[in-house]
Amino acid sequence: MEALHGESLLEEKYSWIATLVFKCASFIDDMEMRNRVVQIIDEVFLGRDSLSGTSRAVGLGIIINSIDKSSSALGWMMKLMQERAKLQDYLSGYIDARSKLRRSKAGTEEALTADADAMECLEALNKLIGMAESHHELLEKLHSARDNHIFKILATISNSNHSMAARTRALEELPKRTKSLGESTTIWIN
Repeated sequence: MEALHGESLLEEKYSWIATLVFKCASFIDDMEMRNRVVQIIDEVFLGRDSLSGTSRAVGLGIIINSIDKSSSALGWMMKLMQERAKLQDYLSGYIDARSKLRRSKAGTEEALTADADAMECLEALNKLIGMAESHHELLEKLHSARDNHIFKILATISNSNHSMAARTRALEELPKRTKSLGESTTIWIN
């Protein structure tokens, strides 16, 4: 009984943290700040590298429960999660379109459509991550990369059916594989 009371006091004492962190996500104009908030959520709150998917889901449930429902933090958290889902969708769409392009005969209508679809997904990703201007040259460089392992890594990252460990390894491997595309591409993709 006393242990439960102590846990309740700790929960009460630290429950404001999640609300404050998600309020920080409201700095829409500062993408660097938002990226840091997401990093804190992934690495500190949800233990990206140290917890199983089930533990992360339970942790997210606890965080949602501890957020002050009268503040804007819950709305910002939901918006962040929706943006991450969109990022995964666009990345999956890009991988699918690029795969279709590789299967198509060069110069055919199917190939041109797949190429346009792939670039459209990359442009949407670029816009969603908050890049002020279009990085068309950078996106073209990524799209035309010959290292197919890059795209296998991206496919692993975008597929929620892969284990957290596999996705973490892919995230660690990606900067090494994109180094050959130049520093600006490596920075954009990470």
